[in-house]
Amino acid sequence: MPTELLQKEIVGLGDEDINLLISFARFLRYRTDKPESQEAILPIKRRIGFLSEVFVSIAPDFDETPDCLMEYV
Repeated sequence: MPTELLQKEIVGLGDEDINLLISFARFLRYRTDKPESQEAILPIKRRIGFLSEVFVSIAPDFDETPDCLMEYV
């Protein structure tokens, strides 16, 4: 019965809307409320300091007020 209703509702939808509907149906099928599902989605464990050896540069004028905001200061 619900399948027939769904078929009636999608008549006349465009390809983009049907693809969106298929994506949502797959989301509903494979979702789970179990906490361990997060481990399946994110198998990589984060570790502290993983970017500690990466050089990051900040522009010399980082602390200066931009010209477009000078009238508000």
